[in-house]
Amino acid sequence: MKTLVRFLLITALVCTPMLAGAGESRMAGSVPVSQKKVVKATPVNAVTPSKKMSPVVAAEKKAEELLEKKVKEADAKAKTVLPGEDDEEKPRVMPVVSGPINYVGEIKTYKARTDDTLLTIGEKFGLGYVELRSANPHMDPWRPGAGTYVVLPTMHLLPDGPRKGVVVNLSEMRMYHYTKAGVKTYPIGVGREGFSTPVGSTSVVRKQEGPIWTPTDRMRREDPKLPVQIGPGPDNPLGTHALYLGWPQYLLHGTNKPWGIGRRVSSGCVRMYNKDAEALFESVPVGTPVTVVRQGIKFGWIGDMLYVEAHPDDVLADQVERVGEAQDYKVPADIFENLGKAAGQARDRLDWKAVREALKERRGYPVPILLNPSDDQRFVTASMEARAGTSRFGPRLTNEVVQTPKTAQAQSGTPARDTARRRSRGFNG
Repeated sequence: MKTLVRFLLITALVCTPMLAGAGESRMAGSVPVSQKKVVKATPVNAVTPSKKMSPVVAAEKKAEELLEKKVKEADAKAKTVLPGEDDEEKPRVMPVVSGPINYVGEIKTYKARTDDTLLTIGEKFGLGYVELRSANPHMDPWRPGAGTYVVLPTMHLLPDGPRKGVVVNLSEMRMYHYTKAGVKTYPIGVGREGFSTPVGSTSVVRKQEGPIWTPTDRMRREDPKLPVQIGPGPDNPLGTHALYLGWPQYLLHGTNKPWGIGRRVSSGCVRMYNKDAEALFESVPVGTPVTVVRQGIKFGWIGDMLYVEAHPDDVLADQVERVGEAQDYKVPADIFENLGKAAGQARDRLDWKAVREALKERRGYPVPILLNPSDDQRFVTASMEARAGTSRFGPRLTNEVVQTPKTAQAQSGTPARDTARRRSRGFNG
């Protein structure tokens, strides 16, 4: 009997660890420690070999990280300044412009009427749809509301390029015409995704009042119902006036659909309001040079202040059109090189927070980016930015556009909101 008990005890002692190990392995689905492979954790932001970043995206990400670093350094430096050490109030004076003029126009506000939309306001004041939405991001584009004060971004830094002839900036959807008397600027409609206007230099080779529109083979394949040609008249997609360029198939022309101005909707041509196309037609002779650039971010000095004017270009413009703001914030890879050139000896006075906010918001008007700007150096005040579309703006540094009874009477009739909605359903050319 004692021998049997001793045998059972020995058997239990030998088998228990094996059973325990087997049970653990089955229940937990684990592997014995001696057989486990050590797997190193991959950082969340690490790039796997199969999904490497493109050089452009990698450069933009690096630029964004550098900008964030500069903002943090500026914050840390600001906290080390003793109270009263650097807070002397500067005299409020209007900027004195010396040397070459780097801008055109001035910021204004407009008191909207009941039947106003951003489309009708844009056509009235020479502005495109996207730039109006960018400057007034929280506003209902179809019904701003009677009494609402709308920011009119009618002040522009000049693009970097030759200051002669015609300069077309695709990114901001705006044209500049340099004359002996000064600079004239017009909003434009540009090519949609996949139908971009070429970048480079050409010239006006001929002009035509009452042009004839001939659809391309591609257009006729997409819409076999298109006629072979459309002559002068209200249905002509080229509008009332056209300027033909040295690039075949590309024109500067008017339009029968003015609601496409300030949008990416054309097949590569540059659209204008008919009144602007007529003005350009009369003032631009054949042979005038035309330069096409892409500059969504511009820098310029006005007096002793450096400004940045950031526009929502390409897909960001499409986002603004749909939802009112540029959602995919990114820092251009060349921002520091261009900013350094523009700032010069004032690099140490750059306000990196202001730079970052301008790049994120893309409001489309000049914003001061040196430290401690005075109120007079802000062409759009902070309160105006915060209250756009929701309350009355302060009158400081703005010129309110007041409608005369004659203008108001001329606008009465078909509700502009319904008309604009019908117009926005399609585009030609």
